[in-house]
Amino acid sequence: MIDVAELIARYSPAEHAARADAYFERLESTDHLRRKPFASIEEAPLLARALSVLIPHLHLFPGARVLDFGAGTCWSSIILGYLGCDVVALDVSAAALAIGASIKADDPIARNLPIAFERWDGAALGLPDESIDRIVCIDAFHHVADQRATLAEMFRVMKPGAVAAFHEVGPRHSRGVLSQFEMANFGVIENDIDVRAIERTAKRIGFRSMRAAYFQTGAMLVRVGRFERWLAGWWWPWEVVRFLYTIARELDNRRVFFLIKGAPPRRRRRAFIGRLRVDATISGDRIAVRFDAKNLGRAVWNASGSSDIVNLGVHLRSDAGETIALDYARIAVSQGAVPPGSSVSGAGEIALPGLTSFELVFDLVCEGKLWFESAGGRPVSIRFSKPNA
Repeated sequence: MIDVAELIARYSPAEHAARADAYFERLESTDHLRRKPFASIEEAPLLARALSVLIPHLHLFPGARVLDFGAGTCWSSIILGYLGCDVVALDVSAAALAIGASIKADDPIARNLPIAFERWDGAALGLPDESIDRIVCIDAFHHVADQRATLAEMFRVMKPGAVAAFHEVGPRHSRGVLSQFEMANFGVIENDIDVRAIERTAKRIGFRSMRAAYFQTGAMLVRVGRFERWLAGWWWPWEVVRFLYTIARELDNRRVFFLIKGAPPRRRRRAFIGRLRVDATISGDRIAVRFDAKNLGRAVWNASGSSDIVNLGVHLRSDAGETIALDYARIAVSQGAVPPGSSVSGAGEIALPGLTSFELVFDLVCEGKLWFESAGGRPVSIRFSKPNA
């Protein structure tokens, strides 16, 4: 049996990177890679679950600078780009990144997304200090030769409050049949992931906290009567034990965990509460808007270029109250942060709709997250009739 520790010690980081690159270069066809995450029936559920568990706890926001670590052929980089992120796709394999760049170029939507392709030498990340908002690592960290040094580099490039999310294998991965086959035939690292050891290392490096995800990887099919009874909160004790045991079995060799640098991002819906006053008048072919807003919640309202971006949003409705455009216009709330308890005043202009009479509904919006009305806020509605109509 191949000892993964001996395999790691046998080569330098640069040599390991070259072997990983050769893994992709020897492929005669890349069609299956170009179909990821839907390359196969067996793999698709695993990768879809990875996204479904990672994304909610990443607290992404429009314009977030995201490092896709071990991006491979960059299928996850493209999805992150679809979600409005500014992505750095990083991998040791130039061949894999070239495939990813080709996939992006062939996609009429993805080709214009902000995705940069960067090769990693297996040691230092070629990124400035505190330049990354989020890190995503899907089934790549167990290929790393030096886990501690890599975590230290991640910590260096992460901004305060940044989150690193990992979807990985378990603590016995290296001994699996497929892992032994890959190491014997291709010389690639198939290391184990010990979350306890990673937590100890991460805290020594400076990470504030680490959280592991306990989740069910597949659906549990039960009779309809039991399903309805469970929803009503009626569980026999042995059913609870069996359910938790089933989850534990499914997670036997699967780990999802999150590392947080500094204070964790605050994204609870109740954190976004505000009081809004608006005055708007027609001026030529524009509508002049003045507003006053007070932050009554717990979260800081940030200007563009950060998380929790709060703007003044506008819905356009017909005179009968039917929604014509939910995102009719935006007006920046502030050029800087608005802390809890603070007030801000501002002004702006929006285009005059081509309607004789209409209604504009003004509401604060945390971009990519929620309209304040959905969290119990009160929007401001103003009806308009064009002069001489």
